[in-house]
Amino acid sequence: MARLGPVGMESRRLDQNAHASERPRRVMIIHNPVSGRAWTHRLVGDVAVRLRRRGWTVEVAPTRRGGDATILAREAARDQFPLVVAAGGDGTVNEVLQPLVGTGVALGVLPVGTVNLWAAETGITSDPAGLAALFDRRSERWVDVGRMGSRYFLLMASVGFDAAVVTAVSERLKQRYGRLSYALAAGSLARGYRGMPVRLRLDGREVTMNVLVLLIGNTRRYAGNWQPIPHAIADDGALDVLAIRGDRVWSGIPQLGALLRGARGERSALFQGRAAEIEIEADGPIPVQMDGDAAGSTPARFVVAPRALRVVVGRNSDGLFGVDHE
Repeated sequence: MARLGPVGMESRRLDQNAHASERPRRVMIIHNPVSGRAWTHRLVGDVAVRLRRRGWTVEVAPTRRGGDATILAREAARDQFPLVVAAGGDGTVNEVLQPLVGTGVALGVLPVGTVNLWAAETGITSDPAGLAALFDRRSERWVDVGRMGSRYFLLMASVGFDAAVVTAVSERLKQRYGRLSYALAAGSLARGYRGMPVRLRLDGREVTMNVLVLLIGNTRRYAGNWQPIPHAIADDGALDVLAIRGDRVWSGIPQLGALLRGARGERSALFQGRAAEIEIEADGPIPVQMDGDAAGSTPARFVVAPRALRVVVGRNSDGLFGVDHE
């Protein structure tokens, strides 16, 4: 099985046996002021105060425009902050993790965005006292990340209808309608959307199919509490693939129903696989999304970076990780 060499090797060269409690008690909280609006400011401030009372040096760094979170995280890694906390939704988490991959700097999450799937996966709530205790306790794991081109994703990438929906949802629409904005965009696109034939290569093995949605999962959750890939393991050195086949959106409804009900027998209509390297080609461009943000179009190549990112996890992340604690 192919592996992403430089990042994976770099992460393994880090001192994986160092106890978190021995690391300096410094944290940068990168705060997206748009996520969650007024209550976000209060929660960030409350967590910062509680951490300072526990002896932490806390720097709160607000973003002002797209890309700021990545710049601030890069500066935090350069300045040897052992912990960087992304205060926002999954989009903010994705921006923050980009320069942290392979560094050993831990990523924490303060879930205040429109969508907070990573927090749900790892048992992290928005209770300020619990968050401060969680970061102070330093319960950390190594996790795989996926990569397309020069950009990483933590949760899931996809190709097809849902990526077209993500592309259609503007930041303004998200701020106005929250999660409802995705349903509105899906309803608008559903009638005219058509599945397309794709050539899918999993570690070199080629499959051709007509695809409505092709999910590439590092974790289990997608679109709230739905777990279309319930057995995904986030530190197994592979990405899980699930394809909903068909031509029109309505033709995929039985497969979606099987997924939502967890009906194993009916899941046979779906294509499922696992690989460390996934290549997707089509006769025309198909939209791609990563961690809930538009990421261009096909052709696309995804690879896994095994255990390349250190993350803070809560007490209810059982099943997501397969490798024992360090």
